[in-house]
Amino acid sequence: MSRIFALDGPLYRCLDKGWQLLKLNLLFLVSCLPLVTVGAGLTALFAVVFALQEEGTVRVGVRYWKAFKTRLARSTQVWLLVVAVLTALVGAYFLLANLTRGSQPVLLTFMVLVAFLLLAAMPLFPLLALGLSSDLGGAGASIMSDQSLKNPSLGKLLRTSLGVGVGHVLECGGMFLLLALTCLLPIFLPRLWPLWLLFAGSLLAFLQAWLFRRACGVLPVRARPDQAKGRGSERSTGGDGLDGGDRPGPGRR
Repeated sequence: MSRIFALDGPLYRCLDKGWQLLKLNLLFLVSCLPLVTVGAGLTALFAVVFALQEEGTVRVGVRYWKAFKTRLARSTQVWLLVVAVLTALVGAYFLLANLTRGSQPVLLTFMVLVAFLLLAAMPLFPLLALGLSSDLGGAGASIMSDQSLKNPSLGKLLRTSLGVGVGHVLECGGMFLLLALTCLLPIFLPRLWPLWLLFAGSLLAFLQAWLFRRACGVLPVRARPDQAKGRGSERSTGGDGLDGGDRPGPGRR
């Protein structure tokens, strides 16, 4: 029983994680008040969630605002593009419905296209956040599978997001399903509004980040196999595979 209430026990860890997610969610809500900055808020949200999943406890406020400022321009560009595409898709749906008099084959084909685009969009902001990992002072540099994502062009980001979305339909579909359930929850369960307001954004990002890691093969505590190749045995060096501590010294071969 005493183990449960210890400082390193499961209860304390659970409460600490909940407190950090609460702070993160409130920061996200504040930063999204001007709707144009929602993209930067999403990127910062995922950046801090990645850090939480890797390191356990982080300085949420410092990490969040640093990520927010670093990716403000690119994230805003991506967010405005997403809003424009969604607006165009809604308009196109009603236009097609009127032109084809509600033809089911045409509308079904259109909805398949919409589903394809939604899957491609799910990894956009996690990818932007992933490129910030090494800049935020954490162990995130080890999980970069593509160094060009550290500061990606818009074209590179869109191509990578498309590849992840199409190549990992189950994980990205799960990310979209979580998003849909989160949006519908306060409608069908209005009594949960207070909890939804306090935790919805950060908890959703936490779960989506887990699916994103699964989709991309991101390993939080050890190097990827291609990164580990040629390093030699990590056990003999005492390194953890995340930094230069496991590199051979001058006297080793």
